[in-house]
Amino acid sequence: MHWTLNQDMMIGIDKIDEQHQVLVDILNCMSRAIIQGSEDDVVSEILEELHHYTEFHFSYEEEQFEKYGYPDAQQHAQAHQHLVQKLADLKTQYQACEIDLTSSMMDLLTDWVFGHIRGSDMRFQGLLARVLC
Repeated sequence: MHWTLNQDMMIGIDKIDEQHQVLVDILNCMSRAIIQGSEDDVVSEILEELHHYTEFHFSYEEEQFEKYGYPDAQQHAQAHQHLVQKLADLKTQYQACEIDLTSSMMDLLTDWVFGHIRGSDMRFQGLLARVLC
């Protein structure tokens, strides 16, 4: 499966939109690795990249919350922490051979990435529209 970041998912800060695209690209890379039956270490490296990039991205978003005075910053940051912990748990379980990454697991990963962008991040976009116009 191949995912794309649609125009209606852009929040209007180029760096954040670019970072969202990188997250989608990493998901696509993982999907290809799973479909092709790649070795566990390849999939593990991709999970590691997704985890680190997610932390980087969330940190940048939280800086923007402060910069623009986002009133829901604390709640949004808590959602970030929850997602990062879920991803860390998934990575640990996979590396310990406790779970397999299947298409249903990819669905979970894509659901939280796209769900977060369409939900929490779009609320931030609403603030930006008011502040920047």
